[in-house]
Formats: sequence, structure tokens, C-alpha cells
Amino acid sequence: MKKDLIKWFAILICCFIVSTFLHEIAHGISAYTVGAHVSTGFNKVGQVYKSPKDIDFRKGVGGYQNPWDMGPTTTLILAIGFTLALNLINTKNKMTTMIIGGFALSNSLIRLIPMSISYFRFITKGAFSMEDEIGTGLLWYKLCSLEVMKYIPSLISIIVSLICLRFVINALKSKLPFLFSKGSNFTVVCAIIYIISFGVENGLDNVIRINWI
Repeated sequence: MKKDLIKWFAILICCFIVSTFLHEIAHGISAYTVGAHVSTGFNKVGQVYKSPKDIDFRKGVGGYQNPWDMGPTTTLILAIGFTLALNLINTKNKMTTMIIGGFALSNSLIRLIPMSISYFRFITKGAFSMEDEIGTGLLWYKLCSLEVMKYIPSLISIIVSLICLRFVINALKSKLPFLFSKGSNFTVVCAIIYIISFGVENGLDNVIRINWI
């Protein structure tokens, strides 16, 4: 069981990193389609040929606006796709199940966690932290002047993520029961993995950049 937990730990870290990278690529493609020149990596969007360690990394990027940015949508599509795959596959190959489950779980959490933090900040301080969906909601509000549009993108992310997360956890309990066995704390392990992957992503962000020009 210990070997399986170590494998799961490594696989889930990789799934978080790869999934976040795909999320950032979607940001880059979205910017490119509207003629905005940006660079993407593993966590942040910035100036072309710049990395987060550069002082002027974000200079000029703040003016880029796209109400149809595909970053969150890509993550939600991945969450739905891998959640369906996890629930539909019938294989005895534990590694395959762990990989599919890792991608399903990571994509279910990648938007849920920042959205939860943003809404917590709104409840406690009266203002959202500026996440992708919050910015998109403000742009939708500008387009149609309906107050409710400010909240639609973020609520979609929360609802879809929660639904996927429920099905993912139920499937993992059935197909990878060792994750919930005595002596292992699923929630704590996931939290540790998320924190580690976030640190790795920030490190890679300064090394690997894609310039969308």
C-alpha cells in the first residue's frame, strides 16, 4: 500500500503541473486570437520574452481583455472529460486508473480552490480577489449591463468543479480504495500535493515560457 501511495503522490503532482500548464496555454491561445502578445508558462501570463522574475513582467498585460478567454473553460472541459473516463473505464491496471483519476481530481480542484478563496475574501472583506472568472464576469457585465453577469463565470466554475469532484471521489473510493484506507488521510495528502505542485509550477514559470506572437 505504501508503494501505491507514493505512486499516487507523484502522479497527482504531475497531473496538477500538466493541467495547469494546459490552462495557461489556453490563456495564450485566447490572447493570440485577439492579437494580444503575451507569454505563458506554468502559472502566470506576462510580457513576451519576460518571466515572473523580471520587474516589468506584467507591464502592459493588464490592458489585455478577452471576455471569451479559454483558460477556465479548458480546465472545466478536462475535469468533465477525465471524470467521465474515470467512471466509465473498467480496467484492472491500477496505474492507468491512477493517471486518469489524477487528471480528473486535479482539474476538479484547479478552479475550485481559487474560486473558494476569492469568495471567502468577498465574504470577509467585501471584495473578490482577481481570478480569471472574476475578470471575465466583469467583462460580461460591461457587455450587457446585467449585474448577475459578474458572478456567472465564477459560479459555473464552482458548480461544475463540485459536481466533478463528487463523482471523482466516489469513483476513487471504489477503484482505488487504498487512498482512503486507515493510516492515509485523503484530504491532507491532496492539500500537501497541491501546495508542492504550486511551488514547482512557480519555479518552472521562470524557466519555461511560450511567447504568443
